[in-house]
Amino acid sequence: VTLLITPACTDAPGPAPFLGVKVASIFPSNGPKGLPSLFGSYLLMDGATGEPLAVLDGARLTLWRTAAASALAARHLARE
Repeated sequence: VTLLITPACTDAPGPAPFLGVKVASIFPSNGPKGLPSLFGSYLLMDGATGEPLAVLDGARLTLWRTAAASALAARHLARE
């Protein structure tokens, strides 16, 4: 069993500072139970008040991030 915790915050001055944390758990023995071995969630909070703003599914967030990183890399590395 593995627990991964990834905190983040914006430190730049401005009207909208944010705090966030991604929490993921890895349970390799879940396969025979018909469950994924990885579960994860991301909690986004207001950086000025700590108020929770959103909870995102970790798997979906990872898919979006991978797609965004691939598109950005292609834009900068592909020939004209």
